[in-house]
Amino acid sequence: MNSTGKNPDDKRNIFIKRIAPVILVFYFLILLLLFLGELSVFNLQQHFRATTQVLLLLALLILPFLVLFMSRYINSLTLKFSGQELYFELSELRDEVTENVDRVESNLLGQISTAEQALWPLLAGIDNKSDERLREKKLIIGSKEDVSQVFFAHLLEQAIEKFVPGAQCEVRVPNGGSLKNFADVKYRWIDMYIDFTGTCCQYFNIDHHGKTEDEIIDELNFYGKSIDLRWMAPLGASEDYCLVMKKEIAEKHNIDSIQELKIKGPALVFSGDPEFLNRKDCFLGLQKYGVDFKQVKTCHVTERYDLLAADEADVFVGYETDPELLRGDIIRLKDPDQFFPRYMATPLVNTHALEQIPELEMALQKLQKSITTQELIMEVNKLSAVQSHPSVARDNARAYVNRVAEKDAN
Repeated sequence: MNSTGKNPDDKRNIFIKRIAPVILVFYFLILLLLFLGELSVFNLQQHFRATTQVLLLLALLILPFLVLFMSRYINSLTLKFSGQELYFELSELRDEVTENVDRVESNLLGQISTAEQALWPLLAGIDNKSDERLREKKLIIGSKEDVSQVFFAHLLEQAIEKFVPGAQCEVRVPNGGSLKNFADVKYRWIDMYIDFTGTCCQYFNIDHHGKTEDEIIDELNFYGKSIDLRWMAPLGASEDYCLVMKKEIAEKHNIDSIQELKIKGPALVFSGDPEFLNRKDCFLGLQKYGVDFKQVKTCHVTERYDLLAADEADVFVGYETDPELLRGDIIRLKDPDQFFPRYMATPLVNTHALEQIPELEMALQKLQKSITTQELIMEVNKLSAVQSHPSVARDNARAYVNRVAEKDAN
């Protein structure tokens, strides 16, 4: 599904249809003025005179645009020089240029989308009403945009309202991407949300290789002290990133690992959401790792599999919890070099909330190892079937909290 709602072929021709004709008209107006200046018409020679070198430079400058414009009507061109033939496939040249224009446009839109989400809390600073709200035990829970976050937000809500007497929770589903939620919790516009260890490592340039889960949490909390943030014990489930392909496409290109994309990626089209495309642990890291693609398409995080179904993408970003991975026609590429870190689900809390509500820390600690990855996959599957309905998420989350309470009672 194209995010703008336009046919990709129409979008691909926008450069030729709109920009090239305007440049050509502007170019010919300049030539006309120079020609009239040479004829001394209306005394234009006092303002518009050109040397032979300037005219030649103008001709060379406009030549690429003229060739692209001609490619709408002429598929190929053969030129002869001293008995030698030069053959140009104009339609291929046009497609290559417009694909590059699309790539620049897609990357720019992705960067703007990611940055603008976090702009408000950065500009507004700390929420000056947060202390008053916390004294009344009113907590705001944020969440990101994928389906699992709907479940996680309600898991926090149910645990807090069960284990913290008098607490009231407001759940914001969704509250934006990773940067938005991180900025919100830092500046107290929300009090907590579930983030992933691999995502948080990139905020502080933490190298995940060779480190245990506990070591990563300790290192995150080392940095978190100075900005009033605390990573609690992980919930037990992970939601690792992966790269995914249709089985038939992967078999056609003989690809079964991310490593093989270093060689075969330039023949394939990649699709990912703006956040993935602008993160060091994701697409930016893939480029540094040596993976490049013929074209990159931006899509919303919930539309990734639509592009695959429409055959508009060959490789795209997936989560290990995606229900689509349970189908037989989709494969998850192996990651032998451990390019992606582990993404363990972990409550990230502003320390002011922990200080003003003493029971909160114990309530969140009770959620440690409360859900497995396989159970999370089942919950995502259930929510996907009902369009992430909040009442379903709330009821399912309550069952896990009740299980925790029963375990404590025994």
